[in-house]
Amino acid sequence: MVAPISIEEKDLANQHLDRSISFAMCGKLDQAIEAAEKAVEIDPDFSQAFNKLGDYYLKKGQLEKAKEAYRKAIVINPESENSHFDLGRTLAMLGHYDEALDSLHTAIDLKPDHGETYAHIGQVYFAKQDYENAVSNLQTALKKDSTNIMASYLLGIVSAKIGKESQARQLFKAVVDKYSQLINIKPKFAEG
Repeated sequence: MVAPISIEEKDLANQHLDRSISFAMCGKLDQAIEAAEKAVEIDPDFSQAFNKLGDYYLKKGQLEKAKEAYRKAIVINPESENSHFDLGRTLAMLGHYDEALDSLHTAIDLKPDHGETYAHIGQVYFAKQDYENAVSNLQTALKKDSTNIMASYLLGIVSAKIGKESQARQLFKAVVDKYSQLINIKPKFAEG
């Protein structure tokens, strides 16, 4: 923690964060990063700004910088489920699976009903070729949110990997059906 800042400085830091969000929404990530950096320069205890900075770095593929920004956010606010979740995802992308699991499990401890976190834990276990834990966490993700397409898809992949072909086909069909519905609603839906 650093020395307290004035209300005016806090307000200015918030303005920079808001500006960064606006830039990011327009796809201007360099300007978003610059504005978020100004926010944390003014208020070094601004956990939310560090988290957003991590998000922007992640979008730019700067994983190490994203990791450090999320870690700073957690030091300031260890109760931020979102920062632990984001750090866990980033660590997984970096191939630091055990650290990723630690962060993701902390996120679950803070917000047990967040199905997306279970899906990412399942993804990490899949990457580690621990299929039993992958299946367990992906099933939990789907119990929490039956519409989680990523969890369905990954569970399909794991099912195929462990020889449950029929279950894999059912899961893949559900994923294709869901994306087909989304494409009908939004024909230019790139992910679909």
